[in-house]
Amino acid sequence: MTDALPLVTPLAHPSSGPSSRCGLGATVTNLDLAALFDPARRTPDEARSTPAFKALEDAVYRYKVVVIKHQERLGPDEQYEVVKAFDPAATVRPLPPSSSPGRAVHGLG
Repeated sequence: MTDALPLVTPLAHPSSGPSSRCGLGATVTNLDLAALFDPARRTPDEARSTPAFKALEDAVYRYKVVVIKHQERLGPDEQYEVVKAFDPAATVRPLPPSSSPGRAVHGLG
């Protein structure tokens, strides 16, 4: 993925009619959170100050629910940093083993 800004696409709500402006939900593409929060590239504070993170933050606050597509490379440590970027008081706790070998799963408390 490139350093271009993420693409935020509001979800369509067909059951509400074509002119509905519910404003709930969006998909985000063209964003590599693993690279954005890679500690070898930048600190978490630097990641939070990037235009890409600001676009994600705007989408979260505007649409309340976002689905960030294509995050296969996002590991538990980077996922935790993303959550901490939105909630500095967040803590992490291990969850039971995942049914997907090689994927660690963590919950937030």
